[in-house]
Amino acid sequence: MKKLTVFFMVAAFVFSGAAYADLNDGLTAYYPFDGNVADKSGNGNHGTEYGGAEYVSGVTGQAIRFDGTDDYIRVKSDKSLNPADQFSITFWIRTDSYPKTWSSVVCKGSYINGLADPEYSLSLSGQGVISLASAGHSYDIEPMPAGEWIFYAGVIDRKNHYARIYVNNILYREDADSYSSFNNNNEDLKIGWSQLAGGSEMPFRGSLDELRLYNRTLSESEIRELSAGNKSDETHSADYAPQDWQISLSELLRVIQFYSSSGYHADPDSEDGFAPGKPE
Repeated sequence: MKKLTVFFMVAAFVFSGAAYADLNDGLTAYYPFDGNVADKSGNGNHGTEYGGAEYVSGVTGQAIRFDGTDDYIRVKSDKSLNPADQFSITFWIRTDSYPKTWSSVVCKGSYINGLADPEYSLSLSGQGVISLASAGHSYDIEPMPAGEWIFYAGVIDRKNHYARIYVNNILYREDADSYSSFNNNNEDLKIGWSQLAGGSEMPFRGSLDELRLYNRTLSESEIRELSAGNKSDETHSADYAPQDWQISLSELLRVIQFYSSSGYHADPDSEDGFAPGKPE
């Protein structure tokens, strides 16, 4: 078992470059929230802060914390933020407390004739339920624990007509989605608050980290890559089945450098996962 563990650790390192490179495909906006609301996707979808949100220790680097009163981010509408028929969103979230009604976490949508018309929207209920909504569909998860970091991923595929929600790498639910496209609009993207319900939604009170938006579907393995790549030393709720163990990149590098400098190569059939000399 030990030799297989070491071998696959090395194999994961060798192939991780390609895996992480693929995570840039279809990336339309990426906010690590490391002291600012700059978009790191290369699409220029930078945000503007309102209300004075603060930056706190996050899952990776810093996170942004909204006070639940008047803090939010506005991103100017851009066609890159309007998905055609596929959409994925991932982020880490930690709520300080539940709202009295609903709090908007991420929203791109409009309010027409007294009705909400979300292109895509994520909201938090007064019971701690996170709801992903788009057009006429919404997909909820069970109440999330307050005060703990949770990794959330939502995938909507209107080519193949399904929606999937993941919580801490676990597929929480999969549903049919009958629509073939998204209700593209010219509304700004809002983070931390919106007027989707005619102004009745409360501002979000809590923290966000590593927010990503895609114009394609993410696979389960890609979602695991994103979660594992951003995982902190902080423990997470057992109710959401976190990973059993992890190894840091620096530790893995030390193993590889030691064996490489000693004239060894990876070999799954050897006792410890390595064999002397060059591979045949």
